[in-house]
Amino acid sequence: MQPEWECGTDNFTKELAKKTIQLTCPNDKTQINACCINHDSCYDQQNGRKNCDDNFCGCLKNATYGNKECSTDGKLFCKAVNVFGGPAYKAAGKQKTTTTTSSMANGI
Repeated sequence: MQPEWECGTDNFTKELAKKTIQLTCPNDKTQINACCINHDSCYDQQNGRKNCDDNFCGCLKNATYGNKECSTDGKLFCKAVNVFGGPAYKAAGKQKTTTTTSSMANGI
């Protein structure tokens, strides 16, 4: 069973990204999704936005190596997080702070 598709920030962008990858590079779909899952986790852990984005872009470059269309998609995904990732990184940080504060309040 494959993990749920995680590239994108909401249902619309996830579906758009998924359809794009299915059309242009279906053989790399699992690897590309793994890059997105790792990127989300990096944001959740607040490991530094630049660090997370750089690792994501490197992961996509490796996942799409040798396929021009896939490589173009990977570059677009990379550019998207560099340009639009700020709010998602901040939101992940707020969620982590809330979870940590809640856990502390509950004695966990």
